[in-house]
Amino acid sequence: MKSFFNRERLVALFCLVFAGWIYCEAGRFPASELDSIGPSLYPRFLAGIIGLSSLGLFFSSSAAKAQSGGKTPQYGAFTYLLVISGIYIATLNRLGFIAATILFMLALTLYFDRRDIKTRLKCAFSYSVISSLGVYYFFADLLGVLLPGFNLFQ
Repeated sequence: MKSFFNRERLVALFCLVFAGWIYCEAGRFPASELDSIGPSLYPRFLAGIIGLSSLGLFFSSSAAKAQSGGKTPQYGAFTYLLVISGIYIATLNRLGFIAATILFMLALTLYFDRRDIKTRLKCAFSYSVISSLGVYYFFADLLGVLLPGFNLFQ
């Protein structure tokens, strides 16, 4: 039984439970008469994607893949992602959505891209600016979601 529940399958089960919790909690959002779709559609859609992905991970995992041959796992990228995400959350209200998201995506792209520095900077900067502005336009202008603005002196 120990080989059946390896790390990948435990993570998949945790994600499946998390997706179920998101799905149930999204049903509690108050509905508006002005909105025909309702506020729970997007979170439930994401919960479905998380649930399907975790099922795929659960059934594709095997004990042979989970064993690393005695090597110790490296958690550098995961730790970096947690630290950068924490900094992003902490600075989001001060810097505003656009500036904080550009810096966040720039830091992630520069860390995870393995090309030379000139190519990395060009791609990372253009990707960060274009996608941040695109996400801002989609949520703020098209969907009417209030996103934090630049507020450095509060």
